[in-house]
Amino acid sequence: MECLNKDDAVKAVDLAEKKFMLHDLAAAKDFCVRALQLDPGLERGKQMLAVVEVHAAAAIRHHSLIILPNDLFGIGDHDWYAILGVDPRADDDSIRTQYRKMARLVHPDKNRMNGAEEAIKLVNEAMTILSDKNKKMIYDSIRSSLPSTSNDASAPPPRTPPPPQPPPYGTPTFVAQCPFCMAQWWYYKTFENYVLLCACCLRNFIVVDFHHLAWGYPGSDSWY
Repeated sequence: MECLNKDDAVKAVDLAEKKFMLHDLAAAKDFCVRALQLDPGLERGKQMLAVVEVHAAAAIRHHSLIILPNDLFGIGDHDWYAILGVDPRADDDSIRTQYRKMARLVHPDKNRMNGAEEAIKLVNEAMTILSDKNKKMIYDSIRSSLPSTSNDASAPPPRTPPPPQPPPYGTPTFVAQCPFCMAQWWYYKTFENYVLLCACCLRNFIVVDFHHLAWGYPGSDSWY
């Protein structure tokens, strides 16, 4: 019976790899889980499951994360925590531990499954972002401001942004525009390059003074 379970587990991994090549990630994961239920120690099953989960996490893109032209801060639009399989509240030691675990599972030197090379690149990039204190701070701040996926029809409509009011005369200031609701606000120069909360839509954004650019259309450099 044990031999039959192992044979069935190997067949399930083979089917998972075929489903993966057909871009059916949900079915591939189901077959991986089935294989590990039949043989919990099957290394190929663990490796294939890790590859599938990394690719599934990478398939979900957070386009709202790129709020400045050409991804100015180099943080991309992936959910890097999901790619590493770690909780966003995890500390640095937990992130490093999980990275080492994932790197061992998906590294092509040991993992010969299809998709392993792309998976290790994603895992390495996730660690590059999350191990850089500045990039992680910016990424966490913008990630926390992403809109809820709730479709609650009873939710109140967004508030109409009021016109910006200048601060006291003689104070060094500039006008910044929220990239989410387009409300314009006056800020003291000391707040430039800080992550602040828009008083209109209550979402975080980086306050940058592009005073040398005129306001433009959405998508152009001058829009940001």
